Amino acid sequence: MGTQVGVGTSQHRNPKLAGQEAVARALKQADITQPDFVFLFATVGYRQEALVSSVRAATGNASLFGCSAAGVIAQGMADESNFALVVMVICSDELRFHHGVLEGLSESSTAVGQSLGQQLQPAYSSDAIALFLNADAITVNFDDLMAGLESSGDWTTALPIIGGLCGDNFVYQKTYQYCDDQVISDGVSWALMSGDAELATHISHGCMPIGQQRTITRAESNRIYEIDHEPVLDVLHEYLQDDEMANWDKAAVNLGLGFPAPNPLEYGSDLFIRCMISKDEASGSVAASANIEKGSTFWITRRNTEKMYQAAEATADRLNRQIGDRSPKFVFHIECDGRGRMILPEKDKQAIIATMQKKIGKTVPWIGLYSFGEICPVNQQNCLHSFTGILSVVC
Repeated sequence: MGTQVGVGTSQHRNPKLAGQEAVARALKQADITQPDFVFLFATVGYRQEALVSSVRAATGNASLFGCSAAGVIAQGMADESNFALVVMVICSDELRFHHGVLEGLSESSTAVGQSLGQQLQPAYSSDAIALFLNADAITVNFDDLMAGLESSGDWTTALPIIGGLCGDNFVYQKTYQYCDDQVISDGVSWALMSGDAELATHISHGCMPIGQQRTITRAESNRIYEIDHEPVLDVLHEYLQDDEMANWDKAAVNLGLGFPAPNPLEYGSDLFIRCMISKDEASGSVAASANIEKGSTFWITRRNTEKMYQAAEATADRLNRQIGDRSPKFVFHIECDGRGRMILPEKDKQAIIATMQKKIGKTVPWIGLYSFGEICPVNQQNCLHSFTGILSVVC
């Protein structure tokens, strides 16, 4: 039998009909009637429980993994509206999936990571290919989550983790994680893929350094207080207009922190990007998307559309070289929510994605989401990224 995969989308506003429509399209593309496993990503205009219930019913209660997103991606489609979903169905005698869901990130991301390791360990085997992981963007501390997972044993460090932080269409209030019939918040959903296949992954961004190299001179965990011995908010005011400082959401999707990449050749860039997710006027600090060490050197960066195009082409070319003459089974795509409508005109957003799809194959089953943070290994270390696009080809 091999592996049969199909992807379907819907923008219907009724969650029951939207789920049925997307599943019907996916099953038709895969030429199957009953899948073994289902991926589901959707925006938050839907009643999430009703949508998941519809997809489960339409797939014969097949095992399901997914989350809410700031937008969804498929072949020829990138939709960040309030009512959009994408479903991927898989029927395979080559691939196996074990999946689950855990709550409690706001209480302790470390404890959730430890529980994840405990759930994964019985399912982990030498033919494990990748762990797909979605985490609540609002409550996760990614570094603590990874520390908890890695405390389960050395085997976890060899497991590539691919995924994203769940979104809610820029509301920043509540995100959702899916596992079978469960819809939760403040948690992680995960799916371990094992079997006879290989994973090719590449990551890119479209940011350019501006100004001089800077140094973090005071930081605690993921919170930055001083840059070059000056208050962080004073330094950022050198790069941001008054309206951007007042409207932090606008600033955060334009301005990033570019640290030296751990492996520029593998990463495809000299800079490793972190975003600034919030500011606190009372403490005079800015929170980054991951922990920041005192003494770290970095550059302030801004988006550059031309660089995004170039990086998209380079990503697809590099993946094609890795794939060689193998046939892709499917593509899993994660885009930063700041590489969509918040920054790019619709034509540029669609064109950048179309560039990659054309080069890798317009008929390859393709599923993706816009996330609040992207997860991908660099230099064999699982990392959280910002302002990036990640393509993972399973072949």
